[in-house]
Formats: sequence, C-alpha cells, structure tokens
Amino acid sequence: MKKYKIKSVEHSVNISQVPHRSPFRYPGGKTWLIPILRLWLASFQTKPKLILEPFAGGASASLLAIMEEYCDHAHIAELDEEVAAVWKMIFSSKGDTFAATIKAFEINNSTISRLYELEGHQSHMKIATAALVRNRIQRGGILAPGAGMLKNGENCRGITSRWYPNTLAKRILNIHMRRAQFGLLVGDGLQLLRLNCESSGTIAYIDPPYFHEAHRLYRHWQIDHKQLFELLRTFKGDFLLTYDDARKIKELARDFGFETARTSM
Repeated sequence: MKKYKIKSVEHSVNISQVPHRSPFRYPGGKTWLIPILRLWLASFQTKPKLILEPFAGGASASLLAIMEEYCDHAHIAELDEEVAAVWKMIFSSKGDTFAATIKAFEINNSTISRLYELEGHQSHMKIATAALVRNRIQRGGILAPGAGMLKNGENCRGITSRWYPNTLAKRILNIHMRRAQFGLLVGDGLQLLRLNCESSGTIAYIDPPYFHEAHRLYRHWQIDHKQLFELLRTFKGDFLLTYDDARKIKELARDFGFETARTSM
C-alpha cells in the first residue's frame, strides 16, 4: 500500500456542497474533513478491503468509504448504547421500518415529553428513535447528560429547525441498502483495532473524543490516549488519526514518530 503523505492543509470547504450521509449531527462531526478523507482513501494503489472506524459517532468516514466505493467493507465501533442502537436498527432487517418511524415522527411538546420519560426495558426501535430525535433537537447534537434543547434554532424554528424527517429517512434507507457491507461492535473502539491489528488490506480512520472538551460533549469520553498511540504503532495497515490541537497529543505524536499536519476546522 502507498502511504498518503500528509502535508499542512489549509482549505475552505463549502459544507452545502459536501454530501451529508449520516443521520446524526455530532459534536466534532467530520463533514468538513471529507475532501481530505477522499484524498487519503484515493491514495492506495490497491483498494482496501476494510476500513475501521473505532469511534464511530456519525461514522462519516465509513459512509464515505462505502458509498463512494473506496473500500469493500466498513466495521465501526460505538460505546454509547443509545447511539449504537441507531446503527443497530439501520443495519438490521428492520431498517426500512425505522426509516418509516422517523419519517412519521412529529416534533411537538407532547412527543418530546414522552421521549424524555423513556426508561429501561424499551425496544431497540424506541431507544433508537429517542436517541436520533434527541440528537437532532438538542444543542450541538450533544447527547451527554445535561445537554439542553435548542431554543431559537435556525430561522427561529426552535427544536424543529434541525428536524428533517424526509431527509433523515432517505439517509437511513440509503445506508440500510448497503447494510451487508457494514459491521458493528457495540463496545470499546480499541478492541476493534486490536482484533484487526494484523489484517492485511485493512485501514483505519480514528477520531477519538476531543481531548479538551470531551467530558462536556460525550457520555463516554475517557480514553487512554497513550494506549491508543501504542496500539496504532503496531497496526499493520495505514491509518488516519484526527485530534483537536492539544499539546499532550502533539507530544505523543512526536514520541511515537507519527507524521502530523495541522488543518482548519
């Protein structure tokens, strides 16, 4: 495999011109990175068989790799069980039913109140629906405890300003149609890397929780960053790792001999 040599990247991305494939809106979402991901994915002389995304979230890299046929398969890992429930439904035989449920869901005070009253022993469908709705109506898409709902929103539409049921249903169906190409691990993303460390034809896009603000943005934010770097040093395939600009991370990259570049977000 030919390594994609990263260099300093200063780019301006018109987000409206980048395909939006994930049903999630996510703190730290990578739509802005799509042009760089395309360059990386297109750099391999041999088409990778598998891409790993151990901190899936909205799984933008995996969706890009599969939908634009840069890779044959994608395996994602997600530790947050509510987020994972959404992916479970999309990748299951009930993905079309899930799309129909989202398309029919009406945002109002009554339906939102019922969502926030949901407790344990709910079906995967209800958990996934609640998770996706909350992701769309809460500020910044944050699902961490204490996250508040949108107030003014876009064009003063409040909590409905990020709710596009027809568009979301279409995205869900588009992914569902490709479900045979996806694998999901509900659990620690580092385990996904360990299981595939020696696999030839496997690449990885790794986007850990933000180093500085993670506790405020994610339910599961704690990670042993040094352990991640140690694991990646033994990873047989090529990988692309993205972080916020933190001194500790730059020190780890230097200590482990990783090539780095800075780009605007």
